[in-house]
Amino acid sequence: MGKKPKNRMPISERAKQFSPFAAVTGLERALEKMERELAKIEKIELSEESADKLNRVLSELKKGDRINAEYYCDGEYLRAEGSVTLFDKINRILRIGETSIEFDDLYKIEI
Repeated sequence: MGKKPKNRMPISERAKQFSPFAAVTGLERALEKMERELAKIEKIELSEESADKLNRVLSELKKGDRINAEYYCDGEYLRAEGSVTLFDKINRILRIGETSIEFDDLYKIEI
């Protein structure tokens, strides 16, 4: 029969031998980044009719209005819903809650 080890390994140490091993560190993060890059889409150019409609809505908009906005950000289209907390016509920025959106990135607004 085999010998028993003199110094037994504590249970907390034994569990470490079964933990997952990452042979290449950072590979998972690099793959996630590549996946995000591949999922990016091009910004859609608005038709003249859509741009006119968006401009009409923007001309009626005021601080405190509750709106739904769809906008382009970093390769994807996002939605923001809430009250307008900032409407800056000079710098062309719209803020809904904590989300700041440049006018040029807006796709659709519903009041």
